[in-house]
Amino acid sequence: MFRVFRKVLLFSLILMFLLVDTGYASKDIRFWGMRVFNPERPFGLVNLKLAIKSFEIVSVDKKGVAYKRSSRTTDDSISCYAVSDIKGVVMVVFNNSKMPIEFNIDTDKYYSISKDGSFYKLTPTRKTYPETLNPKKYVIVTLTLNDISYTDIEYLMVLIDNGRCCIFLKQIKK
Repeated sequence: MFRVFRKVLLFSLILMFLLVDTGYASKDIRFWGMRVFNPERPFGLVNLKLAIKSFEIVSVDKKGVAYKRSSRTTDDSISCYAVSDIKGVVMVVFNNSKMPIEFNIDTDKYYSISKDGSFYKLTPTRKTYPETLNPKKYVIVTLTLNDISYTDIEYLMVLIDNGRCCIFLKQIKK
């Protein structure tokens, strides 16, 4: 499974570079994360402190992302990679679970979180917004920044599937 994830990650990286018209040496900022949840309240946004403690990015290389996680508060079968630059955020959401994930542009929520812990809403692009993410597939979501510079973003948080799936992304430090 990890081998498949590496291939999908590599393909997605190449695709994102083309979509956001950036190269690796540019001033973009990369993020990676997975589904996080509060065991006592499995739906809705997760407390920021709990989300931060749920997993740690250990290293990033050509093979992918290595991480340590809490199996009590995370589900790594749903993961996400994102690139942010002056134009906005491009996310690739991977579904390696057995269930489809529903998207609804009117109810899904996307947030950038600044270094001081403030939340800023991100706006998805309507014409390319997905409806369903089937198992063993991925989707690309393009977001517009509102009221925050991409250089001030420390984390990203996504709430999809009618509030049943919260994905938390941490900045990949270069």
